[in-house]
Amino acid sequence: MKKVSLVLVLLIFLVACQNEEKPLTYDLKVIKAENLSLCDEGLCPEISIDKITMGGGAFADTINKAVEQHLINLLIIDPDEVNTITSLDEALKNFVQNYRVYRNDFPEAIPEYEVSSTSSISFDNGKLLCLAFDDYTYYGGAHGYGSTHFINFDENTKEVLTTETLFKDLEGFKILAEKRFRSQYQLAPKEDLGETGYFFTEDNFDLPQNIGFKNDQLILLYNPYEIASYAEGQLILRFDLAEVKDYLNPNL
Repeated sequence: MKKVSLVLVLLIFLVACQNEEKPLTYDLKVIKAENLSLCDEGLCPEISIDKITMGGGAFADTINKAVEQHLINLLIIDPDEVNTITSLDEALKNFVQNYRVYRNDFPEAIPEYEVSSTSSISFDNGKLLCLAFDDYTYYGGAHGYGSTHFINFDENTKEVLTTETLFKDLEGFKILAEKRFRSQYQLAPKEDLGETGYFFTEDNFDLPQNIGFKNDQLILLYNPYEIASYAEGQLILRFDLAEVKDYLNPNL
């Protein structure tokens, strides 16, 4: 009987160890054109990607998948290809092939195609992990495009946080954010947004596509063209976490 009990205890211990999430570790993988085998075959665009890579079990896999999807989207030029390219290797190959077509059609074109991305952990309080990406792309035309992106993760559920799951009072936070936006950009409280040079959908204030965290602040970041012209650059609102904690998911 004692032997059976001991075996059961050992089995429970082994299962518990297997289910225990390993602590996250991270490293940077550098991807450059000169290090890609496909660039040994001919012309290549400028590629410089510092890809953050996590280790530590299933949660790390979730993070790595989100990072890879962000980089895939960055490399895709034709929106119709978004659903057909499923790996970073495919995206890199497709980007190089598009560049070679471009150079064949416009051999004298200057400057070259270019993509660069750096990624980092911008916030981690043990409950919420935020990754930041500083990206630049040039696919021909008058100028390139620089942008910043955030991906947030719930360290309890091990899932990507959406805007809806990030907040417990989303509508209340929108009201606070609009007041800050109008104050920061010197707009009257009742001034029609459609007449101010900003292009919100149906002229109603909305949160940006990118919400991140850094230095104990929540950051709302509108990239160029999102709600204003390219010349306006990024529009950024910052809130101390103490100021917005009542609007956020309490588990974060």
